[in-house]
Amino acid sequence: MHGSVKTAVFGLVLILSFVVSGQAGCPVGDLYADCEVGWADVQILADDWLEPSGGGSEADLDGAGGVNIADFAMLAESWRAAGEGAGSLQVTISPQEALNGGAKWRADGGQLRDGGYTQSDLSVGLHTVALSDIPGWEKPANMMARIRGAQTTYLSVTYTRQLLISELLAKNDSILEDPCEPDEFYDWIEIYNPTDGTISLAGWYLANWTWPNQDPNLRDWQFPDGIEIDAGEFLVVFASDKDIRDPNAPYLHTNFKLARNDECLALVAPDGDTIVHQYAPYFQQLSDISYGLAQYAEAPVPVGATARFHVPTLSDADTDWTAPDFNDAGWLAEPTGLGFGAVGQEDSNDIATDVSDRMLGVNASLWTRMEFSIDDPCFYDSMTLRVRYEDGYIAYLNGVEVAAKNFAGAAAPNSTAASDRPIDDSYSFQSA
Repeated sequence: MHGSVKTAVFGLVLILSFVVSGQAGCPVGDLYADCEVGWADVQILADDWLEPSGGGSEADLDGAGGVNIADFAMLAESWRAAGEGAGSLQVTISPQEALNGGAKWRADGGQLRDGGYTQSDLSVGLHTVALSDIPGWEKPANMMARIRGAQTTYLSVTYTRQLLISELLAKNDSILEDPCEPDEFYDWIEIYNPTDGTISLAGWYLANWTWPNQDPNLRDWQFPDGIEIDAGEFLVVFASDKDIRDPNAPYLHTNFKLARNDECLALVAPDGDTIVHQYAPYFQQLSDISYGLAQYAEAPVPVGATARFHVPTLSDADTDWTAPDFNDAGWLAEPTGLGFGAVGQEDSNDIATDVSDRMLGVNASLWTRMEFSIDDPCFYDSMTLRVRYEDGYIAYLNGVEVAAKNFAGAAAPNSTAASDRPIDDSYSFQSA
């Protein structure tokens, strides 16, 4: 029995594609800093309406003190006007192993850039950001970045490993029997697909060598065509030295065996040179005791869990809403997913609660809280956040920011996404 229960609060800011502050080179009345004048600017002006002289509001467009009909008239003269100019884009790529493998980005099909590079002189408006393919890694989907005059837009993207060696058993005496040869217990290797999609193993390699060989052959044994691993699934390969590569066989067999110690094992991408995952070396192995990655998992916040949510206003700026002890009793409580669209329709992307009426023309941000409990948190060594989102989010756990996608800068009640994200990308869960 686990020894304690830990209650946690998960906070999520869902953010759409507007902007936050004014900028040079844009029309008068651009209070929301998207280089055009629209309803978001009217909202800011309305929040400060009739503010007294000396208030210092950015909506005091004529500088005469206070926000009144004269400022509204100036905003109306620029209605739907858009500015001109240029801005910059910086894209940060993680993890470091993906950068070492050659991960790069490009804007609008242009020159490939290293992670962290800032590209300047991009015209104001939307630009397509694409990531390079690298062996053994799943790249992020294309994104739309909004460039604003005289500002830098920041994007952070994360590559994920395509496959892992989740487990190996180098001394199999009784754990897994070869169904084609009764009473035969060969060493085995287990491959795991941690991604959200099916991956073909055609052309991939398993390599085995003696430590400390610094120039091993990474093409020891190649997977045949016709072998796939579905999302979240596993594949066991016997390390028997029998070299069975028939995709219709009950089990595949490598052309090598595993020693109990002083050996290395690697999963190699189809280029034959990129090690995607390895044990180099693995520890001395004991009979019928496997070695590898921990696989116990639970989902404390399942799909359809109830969330409390609130559309913030500027008056909420000092609210410590991500704190575990924050009183959210006054917030609405509805099932997830939260989104824009008709509930229950095929094209609604599994929306359970439609929040469009509460957000449109009011704010681009939605504050969300979900409470959950974990038995004995010391039992776990990692936590994965999986989110379907449009356009971006900031996630907090017990008041601490733990992840952010398509957002840069300091969070505010009217925070907005860094770019427009294609709606099709929200149909799949993304991990952080």
